[in-house]
Amino acid sequence: MRVLIAGAGIGGLTLAALLRQRGIVPEIIDKAPNFDHAGYVLGLYPLGNRVLYGLSAFRAFATASESMDNYVVGAGSGREIKRFDFRPMIEKYGQFRILARGDLLRILHRAAGNPEIRMGTSVDAIEDRGERVNVRLSDGSEGEYDLVVGADGIHSRVRDHVSPKTETFDTKWACWAWWGETRDFPGDTVFEQWGAGRFIGYYPTPSRIGMIAGAPARLLGGGKAEGRKKRAMRAFARLKGRAREAIAAFPEDSEEMFYWKLEDKRAKDWIRGRSVLLGDAACAFLPTAGIGASMAMESASVLADELSRAGARDIPTALARYEKRRRARVEAAQTDSRKLSKLMFMRNPFAVWARNQAVSYMSLENLAKDIVKMMDEPI
Repeated sequence: MRVLIAGAGIGGLTLAALLRQRGIVPEIIDKAPNFDHAGYVLGLYPLGNRVLYGLSAFRAFATASESMDNYVVGAGSGREIKRFDFRPMIEKYGQFRILARGDLLRILHRAAGNPEIRMGTSVDAIEDRGERVNVRLSDGSEGEYDLVVGADGIHSRVRDHVSPKTETFDTKWACWAWWGETRDFPGDTVFEQWGAGRFIGYYPTPSRIGMIAGAPARLLGGGKAEGRKKRAMRAFARLKGRAREAIAAFPEDSEEMFYWKLEDKRAKDWIRGRSVLLGDAACAFLPTAGIGASMAMESASVLADELSRAGARDIPTALARYEKRRRARVEAAQTDSRKLSKLMFMRNPFAVWARNQAVSYMSLENLAKDIVKMMDEPI
């Protein structure tokens, strides 16, 4: 079975590692020139990290990550609104952990047997030819495959072929992400400050802390580096408490940061012929629930499972089963992330006050209903 995986992110490398266990060695391409800028911080729920047990990679993952035992939400004033204790859920379902995206990519790459990845290469055109798919790549080369997997992220080129009709959910917000020092911040606690029209997040990993500062996109200058720190100091001046520490340590304009336009995508179709979407290419996530990487890993495991029971001629049937098992579950998690964004990204002071009062009485089950429900459900 000849397989092309477009995208060497979380979903693509998880799939490559799982296919290798079944004797299938896929070709892998990625549009990035290298992995020197592999992203910032991410969280993995038990939904995703249990896949690492099957890859004999959980120990490496545990070493590279921090356990999230507490999730604390604060007001713009710095006052603690609610402390969510994850330990009862950890005892029941497994660990919730935080790590650098680049560390997880390295772990998955090793689990896949350190395969060659053709960097700086993307899909230019796909032509279905019945039992084969012809693919033209950006480097001018062409190849025929039994299966093409689009794991190439929110701006997927494979999705352009599979699902021209794609829904976009735009929060009208954006954020800056960067690495900070851990200092005296507790390693087992994620802290977020939800102000009126402003957001600050602290996400600890073993060696450093992921920082995020979010606001309406128009206030952040569209990602422009020049004058970035000055705009941030002005935009976040009203926040108090830990948020002031974060903004005081905001990187200089010359330093590297990641600008994230906070929108998601939902593909109308996941399959076309022998091409299929995986991870953010099928259903991209806002960072609000921290569930995107877990969903991509789950989806990769289901796709590998279905392919393991299919010969090259049976691939279309395997893809249909994959979509049937995954689509409703993934879109439910995405819907939870969208609901959380509406809760977190408020601007009206009175609405923010009412939101804070409501959050102070919420349980984890209230906060992310469908995601918590998934913990008890098979995939």
